[in-house]
Amino acid sequence: MATVTLGTLRDLWKAVSDWVDGTDAVSSPKVTVSAELPAGTNNIGDVDLASAIPAGSAIIGKFGIDQTTPGTTNGVQVAAALPAGTNNIGDVDVLTMPAKNIEGTALASAARTATVSSSDITNSYGQSIHVVLDVTASASTPSITLKIEGKDSLSGKYYTILESAAVTGASTNVYRVGPGLGSVSNLAVDDVIPKTFRITMTHSDADSITYSVGYSLV
Repeated sequence: MATVTLGTLRDLWKAVSDWVDGTDAVSSPKVTVSAELPAGTNNIGDVDLASAIPAGSAIIGKFGIDQTTPGTTNGVQVAAALPAGTNNIGDVDVLTMPAKNIEGTALASAARTATVSSSDITNSYGQSIHVVLDVTASASTPSITLKIEGKDSLSGKYYTILESAAVTGASTNVYRVGPGLGSVSNLAVDDVIPKTFRITMTHSDADSITYSVGYSLV
């Protein structure tokens, strides 16, 4: 029969005690931390808290910080002011804002003898319009009138918004349409300009008259 010495029993008991208490770092299944960790190069399990996180494409858990191409890999939350530059936010272009004041030519200067209409003009942002009829030359006794006409998108038919008085000789005439403008017969209408409109010049006779028609949308 083998003899077990007191020293051997003491060593075995210490090994078991260290295993249960967690002081045996090799074989213990757990470590109980009951005080603040001291500064130094300690590691907890396989998580290294003593070294800086290396630069690269590493992802911690489910939080990705891989932003090699900003905005294409992961969502980015902006918590500070955007820097000056050419940045756009999502599909909203804040770099190129549309112009709201638009000037154009409805009918270029030319000698005319018959009624004519401009092409359809698209009004994207304006509510008001100034139309300028500039007559520079006439033969005999011509007579023309100007009409600003809106277009019904469903039927394609035109309707009169403003009609001028007859113009018979060289002169510059301004016609206005706008909300809150107040109506002045043959010159101004308290109204708004629709999305699609045109300008028609009606000739009462075949006498030649030279004029241009320009407009400004605001």
